[in-house]
Amino acid sequence: MAPEDSSAAAGGGRGQFGLNYAGRIQWDGSFSIANVPPGRYTLRARGGDGDRPQYAQQPLTVAGGDVSNVAVLLAAGGTIAGSVKFEATQLPLPGDVTQIRITAPPADGGQFATSTARVERDGQFTFDGVPDGQRFIRAGGAPRGWSLKSVTIGGRDVVDTPIQVRSGQTISNVMLLFTDRQTQISGTVMTQQGAAVTDYTVLAFPVDETLWRPQSRHIMTARPDQNGKYQILGLPPAEYYVAVVDPAEQGEWFEPAFLDQQRQAAARLGLTEGDAKTHDFRIAK
Repeated sequence: MAPEDSSAAAGGGRGQFGLNYAGRIQWDGSFSIANVPPGRYTLRARGGDGDRPQYAQQPLTVAGGDVSNVAVLLAAGGTIAGSVKFEATQLPLPGDVTQIRITAPPADGGQFATSTARVERDGQFTFDGVPDGQRFIRAGGAPRGWSLKSVTIGGRDVVDTPIQVRSGQTISNVMLLFTDRQTQISGTVMTQQGAAVTDYTVLAFPVDETLWRPQSRHIMTARPDQNGKYQILGLPPAEYYVAVVDPAEQGEWFEPAFLDQQRQAAARLGLTEGDAKTHDFRIAK
């Protein structure tokens, strides 16, 4: 374990959006995290060097006093391996897929998100050092006009279902399917007098409340340009609310309480595969 690359953190649970407390792991393996309010937390730790990271994660309850003698056992991560495939209906197949990066973000939105794995020229990828826990499989850097449609393991689509990754485990034959039938929501944000509004965020989120969670593919935002025009590309087919919001902090739109407040004044529209919808907003200013 290399101390300069090591840390321990306790993150707040549901209802404690954005609350995280951290401390450094010392050369002898000891650590301390100060000023943690009473509550239920997940303790996460990361150590090792850049090529061989090790992780730990465990629940922790803080009552009215200090919590001492907490033992944390670090272990190497797991491996996710597979390939990418493209479902072409309008566009030619991509000539270069090496810009695609595979990620495995934690399902609870906690710290210690993994790095990324590059897709090779033959479409294969191997993602080592994935920490234990419930994780989604995602992809970034897809060629223009393409979006992720499904992630299958053993014939089962897990694109919106977290998978359990365990230390030393290899999850193989993972297939990421991209489609060129992207959905689109576009329009303008204007004042009642027709002036462009640029200081708000357009938010699209699903009618299905079970998808109101961190890392949801069904929640996207866009900022209007100088002419008040916005565009949201690649939402999965579903029923959505669309609203203009002014969030207090980045990522607040993944919080169920925040979304519940927004749907009261939101418009509602449905998207099918390849569908393009237009919705204009008029703001009283």
